[in-house]
Amino acid sequence: MLSSIIRNLMQRSASFRALMKTSCVQRLVKANRRRTAVTPGWRYFFDELFTVQGEHHYRLRDTGLAVTIRTGTRDADILQEIFFDGVYALPATVAGRLRQTASIRALDLGGNIGLFGLYLIGCYPSAQVISYEPDPTNLKLLEANISVNQLEDQWQVREACVSNHNGSVRFRSGQFADSSIVSDGPGTDVSCEDIFSLSDRFSFIKMDIEGSEWDILFDERLPELPSDILVLEWHVDARLVEHPRLAAVNRLRATGFKTVDVSRYDSETDGMLWAWR
Repeated sequence: MLSSIIRNLMQRSASFRALMKTSCVQRLVKANRRRTAVTPGWRYFFDELFTVQGEHHYRLRDTGLAVTIRTGTRDADILQEIFFDGVYALPATVAGRLRQTASIRALDLGGNIGLFGLYLIGCYPSAQVISYEPDPTNLKLLEANISVNQLEDQWQVREACVSNHNGSVRFRSGQFADSSIVSDGPGTDVSCEDIFSLSDRFSFIKMDIEGSEWDILFDERLPELPSDILVLEWHVDARLVEHPRLAAVNRLRATGFKTVDVSRYDSETDGMLWAWR
């Protein structure tokens, strides 16, 4: 009801549209959206609205799983994307395949603080997850979110990056969900594992590694990816000669994958897609 009233006012009044786009109102709107994903929602609303610094503890409304996030940071954006916007909602084909899978095993590349893993286990309580996360500040919360829910038996964590080679890479930490491998500038050397050398196969792979996906996508071994299902966040890259979404789709289709896009705020810099073969 309220959302309909707001939409009507925005259509009729330029002044109201301008008001709704102000940073103050947008913070209010986002806090109100995100509070619906957790309990107690009222406390989350005020923590987010007034940017109460620090780690805050809630429970996911749909599953009751405990979650700790840093309000006022990119953690809140990821919370909204996964639990309000539903960016990881499974396409019908993927959902059908997973229903026929006796034991779901997921490879979580870019584990961050564990929100994707909590979403997956909320959907499939017996799922096994392996998360790779090299940022020590994110890793602390990832491990805390696993521990508080007593999920250690089904959720493993590796403090490393994943790319198309073994060894080490330069990594910029402390950027919340935007921490990433860097080619130059400040950073720390961290361990890196070759995805194509992993001995296990997985029910599906979630890949959100802030631009490093291109080293994997353009590797000649892509047909050997250790899963037939992939959910990928693509990012703009200066090396590409075509739109990054198109580049990702073309590369995956060239190796036998079918793809479906996931809307991501009409962004030209990043987006998501599911792929399967």
